[in-house]
Amino acid sequence: MDRQEAIEKLSTIGHISVSYAEDLYDSFFEKPAVPQYVADWYWANKDGLEFNLIDWINKLHLDVDGEEFTEFDEWLLDTDSNPIQTLVDMHRLGYEVESEPRYTVRFKGLSSKNIYLKANLFRNFWDIEEDDFDSRDTCHTRKELEANGFGWVFDCEGIEVKEVDDGND
Repeated sequence: MDRQEAIEKLSTIGHISVSYAEDLYDSFFEKPAVPQYVADWYWANKDGLEFNLIDWINKLHLDVDGEEFTEFDEWLLDTDSNPIQTLVDMHRLGYEVESEPRYTVRFKGLSSKNIYLKANLFRNFWDIEEDDFDSRDTCHTRKELEANGFGWVFDCEGIEVKEVDDGND
């Protein structure tokens, strides 16, 4: 019986709302919290999870010779985190994505107070422009900044880096 079937059964037998049955079920079975890259792999491979996981492990074993591991590969090889059980729990119970701190990057001393580093995710480029925080384009994780060559902003006196709650948690 999967999560949805259990919730429907709880709701019917207990004569309670589906929403309350979901809350009750979730209080008994805690969803695993995983990094975004694990959630991304799971989402792409959840149909046929068993086969896809075995296939991934076999390819991982064959590619050990000089290949660079992805974050997911390293997570899967980390026996301390019990990755196989976590993937099974994700499949059975659902999951939550661990939230990473997000930052705004404001350039000090320019003509406007609100000149920020902004990612244009649609066109895949970065820009510096005025913004009022209506979009997610001005909130970045440390990993995103470093991967795109902006890791230096954390050490620059002319830049204000501020952790923000972007409302997506």
